[in-house]
Amino acid sequence: MHHRKGILAIIISLALALLPLSIASADSTVTVGIEAPAEVHPGSSFVANVTVDAVADLDSCGFDVTYDEAVIHVTDVTGGVIGGYNITVDPGGWSYIPAGSVDRGRIRVTAVKSGAPAPGVTGTGHLAQIHFEVIGSGGTASNITLDRVGMYDWQANLIRTATEGHSVQVSQPTEPTIAFGPNVLTFPASASGADPASQTLEIWNSGPGTLDWSMSDDAAWLTLAPTSGSSTGEKDKVTVSVDIAGMGAGVYSATTTITAAGATNTPRTLAVTLTVTETEAPAIAVDPASLSFSAVAGQANPADKTLEIWNSGTGTLNWSVSDDAAWLSLTPTSGSSTGDQDVVTIAASVDISGLTAGSYPATITITAAGATNTPRTAGVTLQISEGANGTAKSVATATGTGTALFVSNQGSIEQLASIDEASLPEEGKPGLEFPQGFFSFSIVGIAPGDEVEVQITLPDSVPPDAEYWAYYDNEWRQVPMAMDSDDDRVITITLVDGGLGDGDGMADGAITDPGGPGYPLPVDGGAHHLSKGAIAGISMAGAAIIAGAVLLVRRRRSTLI
Repeated sequence: MHHRKGILAIIISLALALLPLSIASADSTVTVGIEAPAEVHPGSSFVANVTVDAVADLDSCGFDVTYDEAVIHVTDVTGGVIGGYNITVDPGGWSYIPAGSVDRGRIRVTAVKSGAPAPGVTGTGHLAQIHFEVIGSGGTASNITLDRVGMYDWQANLIRTATEGHSVQVSQPTEPTIAFGPNVLTFPASASGADPASQTLEIWNSGPGTLDWSMSDDAAWLTLAPTSGSSTGEKDKVTVSVDIAGMGAGVYSATTTITAAGATNTPRTLAVTLTVTETEAPAIAVDPASLSFSAVAGQANPADKTLEIWNSGTGTLNWSVSDDAAWLSLTPTSGSSTGDQDVVTIAASVDISGLTAGSYPATITITAAGATNTPRTAGVTLQISEGANGTAKSVATATGTGTALFVSNQGSIEQLASIDEASLPEEGKPGLEFPQGFFSFSIVGIAPGDEVEVQITLPDSVPPDAEYWAYYDNEWRQVPMAMDSDDDRVITITLVDGGLGDGDGMADGAITDPGGPGYPLPVDGGAHHLSKGAIAGISMAGAAIIAGAVLLVRRRRSTLI
């Protein structure tokens, strides 16, 4: 929001610099004026409200204010209220003109709506409050005028305006005179939060003699202390406090009244505004709810997994994570999120060094001060298996993609090697691609006729529609393959001694298998895959030919298997 306001301020400032003195083209005219005291005294301060009457769909505005800098001086510019919604002037939203001057009698102001729903703000109120102090002596005067007014609706259309000025006379009081500052008090607060900090109001006599003053207010949530005093020119301090107990979100207004018998300007009033916003309530969201890792004792660590954390509530979630296992590490361990689109990914890493076969549980704990659901937890399970006779074998792929790890549920893997695809015959090979190449190995030490499961961890993810094909006995044969639900790099093939997947075809207590995982071929830049028995988007003649070829392959597969 601050970024948007900054851009608007720059755009409006540029527009004001080029804006002609007469603005045309609109169905109606909105009057923008100055509301301020007609008479002020030397050394006093006052507020000039920049008023607007019956504006519709206001989104942003800008204007210049001119005055006699030898008589009055601008000390601050604050926002206004229209239709119950705040009009915001950021700290950088006003400046003296020319830029860099202390005060040359002209300021430029930019303001935007704040918190109002689309399309914009509609109603009557004031765009801003200009805070002046009187530096001129009695008998001087200053006009306060508006020019270069630019008001824009939510579609950036220029709203036609007319301006009204104001004249302020400086008179030398002959009796005690009430002076106070600041000229307006605003308190921000959060519903169900702490009371906002107290503020100080100063009251003094800007005329001769002694000012005996008293003060009151019209709001139960407002407290003044003290409520009376006297001044011969010194400034008395009043502490103004707010109690928001039981108050919901909204804008609350109050008026304080200062009276002094015999004062030339009694009574004086001061506006107090309390803005209570909804309490920010961040909430921890985490996905997935649990993580599981599998590994083989004495072999490589399993691949890292990720955990996503974000704020599913409001405000800002400042979170931290921890775990209760020495073998588990998390990166990063803290962060922040402002909403659903602000997701932080945590890498969870496992180190199995020194761990034996077994199941290891752990818990990740996410905490965040002020969150409605702190703490949250995510379970972690590490399953370590012994592998083949307590061993496993690995080999570099023939295609250079990395290392593949082979583990069998019984027997011992021997003679593991990678095979270049070019060394195998093309005839009868399935219409797939083999990015990991092929592998050959033997499993020994099993009973004749045994069924063996071989778990293969590949360097890269395996698509869910992959197939495992082996070449032996001068034929291509598909081998049953299953995907691991926790790690998409892991596949498991099932081989039978003397049966499917055994290259020597004999139930002799040993299995030989040359094969590898095949992936569907990409079509049209990878948008689709070529499937067995159907190829879309080609001519009817070509489709018939390919359908016949696929049917032949299917018959051969059923015969071979």
